[in-house]
Amino acid sequence: MRRHPLFAARSIGRGVVAVTAAALLVCVVGCGGTLVVRAPQEPQAHAESVLGQIAPLAIAVPPATGAAAAADPLGERAGGWGRRGGDIALTEHPGSLVHRVVVQQLEQAGHRVVAADPDVVLGIHVLEFAVDAPRAGRGWDVTVSIQVALRVEREPGSEAWSEFVYSTESTGHTLAPPGLAIVERILGEAVRGLASGVAGREALAAALQRLGSTAG
Repeated sequence: MRRHPLFAARSIGRGVVAVTAAALLVCVVGCGGTLVVRAPQEPQAHAESVLGQIAPLAIAVPPATGAAAAADPLGERAGGWGRRGGDIALTEHPGSLVHRVVVQQLEQAGHRVVAADPDVVLGIHVLEFAVDAPRAGRGWDVTVSIQVALRVEREPGSEAWSEFVYSTESTGHTLAPPGLAIVERILGEAVRGLASGVAGREALAAALQRLGSTAG
């Protein structure tokens, strides 16, 4: 039986839509493009912070050093079928994010972060801040790695100082091409891990207390 032209047109239309959808799927999985990830904004509160067990101090926290610029990619996500997916970038300078997390822990513990006349100085150096999503079997592994060095000094360049290194890594797996939802979730977990490490480091609290107590 001969098909009516109207039905034929509808069939062709559905075929075009199906082909277009398939092409879009291939592009989503395999085409390049930067995935811009939102930095966590919520406070990283820790009720059991050992930083609150020492006397309140006025602490200077200079801007973090060592981090990539905000526009620089932090890593990349693999595409499908061996094709490169694109870079992964952050909406906030990684050093600014780490600085904000450290300042949050100090202020929530009752300390004052000051620009002048501090009791002690806490320097931040970002050793690593990487976000990658390589292929893993039939899916992707999303990994966020952060490594930070905190240096406690009475004042910059003083002979008495202590340094502490914090490392945190969070990983998740997805069968679909990694998008904002999973990358931001894994990033949030890593940032919370960093905050927890800073808040729970007794040696850091002791160094702040020891060097801060020498303030004249």
